[in-house]
Amino acid sequence: MKLLCPALASIAVSAVLSANDPIPQVADHVAAVYAELGLPAPPKDHWTLPADYLPDAGSIKDVEKTPKKFPVRAAVLEGFKALKESRDLVPAVTIVRKDDLDKSGALKRLSALQERPAIAILTLEEALSSLDKAMAVRKDEPSKRWQAHLDFIRAEVQFRLVVSHEYNLMLGHARIQDLPDLNAEKNETAWRLVPAERIRSRRDVKDLAKAASAGYFSVLEKYPRTPWSKLAEVAREAPMGLQWVPMVDAADQ
Repeated sequence: MKLLCPALASIAVSAVLSANDPIPQVADHVAAVYAELGLPAPPKDHWTLPADYLPDAGSIKDVEKTPKKFPVRAAVLEGFKALKESRDLVPAVTIVRKDDLDKSGALKRLSALQERPAIAILTLEEALSSLDKAMAVRKDEPSKRWQAHLDFIRAEVQFRLVVSHEYNLMLGHARIQDLPDLNAEKNETAWRLVPAERIRSRRDVKDLAKAASAGYFSVLEKYPRTPWSKLAEVAREAPMGLQWVPMVDAADQ
């Protein structure tokens, strides 16, 4: 799931709606929520959006100017930023070639590469701390839209923390060449990182994974048939672990 910095959109509603009324042009409003999360618009016939989840008059500039006045929103924005930075630092595709491991300086290069997940972990941990504090004052946030953002982004940050720890661990395995055997008959000459159900990191990281799963489940229960519940439904099925698997490198063919 790709998550970028928010580009909040405000769409005016011509009618006065109660909390349970369907929203005119609901697909546009659902698309606006996805835009805030930096995601492409979903199929237009999928979800509803109750009227009390419409955007209010508050702006991002207001939050950035006086973050103490908007602790929930400020924490959500920090979470958005941390998620984007972590995705830049921990790439979705990582391949290690055996020839590269055999070259001098390979250990040094892998050590330098491990600095990237280390930075991501630090950034995400700081964001999670802010999000945890925001949870304590969540009831004071008048916008249900921002409450939903908080619940979902907190689970996302926990998810990314687990992935970043797993990435760092797998780079460590590559450094000591603790990797699956390559099959020469199949022309395997490299390894790539792929998602895995099993989490190999230490216990506190496994606890984070449980917290992320619980967070997604909470979003499903709190916000049924909304964009947040759909995103949480997909995220809950995504593995958080990583593992090296042998591969045939086209460059060697």
